[in-house]
Amino acid sequence: MNVTAKNYSDEHYFNGFRYFKNADQPFPQIEHSVQYPDFLFKYYWFSKNSINALKHSYLYASHPYQLNDILDSSKLLLYTTEPVDFSVYKEILGKVFEDRQELEEFYLNDIKPENNCSGYIECIYHILSNAYGIISLTENENDTLMWPHYTQETGFQLKFNLEKLKEGVNSNLRKTESIVGIYPMNYTDKLIPINVSKFRRFDIPFIYSTNVKSDKWKYENEWRIIVNKAQMGVPFSKVGFTEKKDHGINHFNRYVAYGLDAIEEICLGWNFFTSDNFSIKWDNEMEIEVEPLNHVKEYEHYLDFLNFTSENLSDKVCLSGVKYDGQAGEPVLIRIKEKVTLKKISDGRYILYRNQNEILP
Repeated sequence: MNVTAKNYSDEHYFNGFRYFKNADQPFPQIEHSVQYPDFLFKYYWFSKNSINALKHSYLYASHPYQLNDILDSSKLLLYTTEPVDFSVYKEILGKVFEDRQELEEFYLNDIKPENNCSGYIECIYHILSNAYGIISLTENENDTLMWPHYTQETGFQLKFNLEKLKEGVNSNLRKTESIVGIYPMNYTDKLIPINVSKFRRFDIPFIYSTNVKSDKWKYENEWRIIVNKAQMGVPFSKVGFTEKKDHGINHFNRYVAYGLDAIEEICLGWNFFTSDNFSIKWDNEMEIEVEPLNHVKEYEHYLDFLNFTSENLSDKVCLSGVKYDGQAGEPVLIRIKEKVTLKKISDGRYILYRNQNEILP
């Protein structure tokens, strides 16, 4: 039942990145020349889920099907130029099938030219994506596109100290869980699928698929934390034109705790405080009182958010803003951050103390 014996690779090179697996390592690694930043950022839409993530200090490790680009981490980035050896099917899929005959029938049908091992690829892709989660962050602090795209200017942004974030995540993971790696995206003008027939194991191709992305997204300067946790689930319901039901969904198992001290700063969007949702009173140029309007549907969410932020991050608050920069000889409109202190005055009432300390892009 064997196809021609071959030597398998333990590394793959693409666009200046090296994807490899050493015998003494449990997970594949990505080698690159990009310098690690001191800080990474996460933009949030204002919602119950984002407030819970802030309050309980966790990041969500997404399944590829939950990402906003169908080409991102797609199983279509995995293909083969030749039939995969039956011994690989047996080693990896042996426990999926009840007996050898069933596996052999599946194999003989799957290696037909019209199928091109697609059953094997899809099965292993779902096995691994059930155990790997993707956390997306960015190097961009005051990005003109990301503020409107990811927050609608009404949400918030967290600034993380990368070392503290990594330490926090590691200290909160169980012994059976791990950070696989923290990597910059490999942006490319052409998305080239990886040939899985070159590899005895599937983890290098899978990690490759999570790391390459169209350079149309390059403006995001995305970094990813890849985590390994058992049984996080496969959300088939997020995929178009499939009748498959969700498998073993456990959203809580995709939560990755990090510890509140990893937050260097929280910045509120330019339109976070509007008269549609808040009573706003300027006591003077340096003090602004705000009070959520109790008839708006987000009232309880605003209270929840502002109570937590004022109690735990009072001196780490910023407001997103804009200003004219005249250094080029003529006015140029740029984004800034303004440092403020958020205090709770009484139930439902808060005050922002401005200190005129601008944080520029």
